[in-house]
Amino acid sequence: MKTSILMLSAAALLVASATHAAPSTAQRFAEATESAAQSRLAEAGVDIAGRPITLKASIGGDRRLSSVKVLKSTGSRDLDDQAARALRHLKLAEVPVEAVGRDITIVIDASSAQQFAGARP
Repeated sequence: MKTSILMLSAAALLVASATHAAPSTAQRFAEATESAAQSRLAEAGVDIAGRPITLKASIGGDRRLSSVKVLKSTGSRDLDDQAARALRHLKLAEVPVEAVGRDITIVIDASSAQQFAGARP
């Protein structure tokens, strides 16, 4: 009996850790979008210099961002405006069907500096 309980507990832990290890479609999409945004900012010459910025944008049926608004400023209105302009009309490589027509929050900070090649100009 104790052995069965231990085996069931171990199996439950394995399933729970496997579920935790695999990011959801939404998580992968959010990470890819943040990486694509970081790449676009670099291409546009917008250097946020390690200052975090949080933006909100709508995702169109053509996979492009629109209505980009700053939610959390870098502390510089000019830099915020440059970032919002650079991300407007960004075309994303892959968008889950359920994300079309919805808003996404994009957080760019020092930890999101990795590049993502999934964005198309």
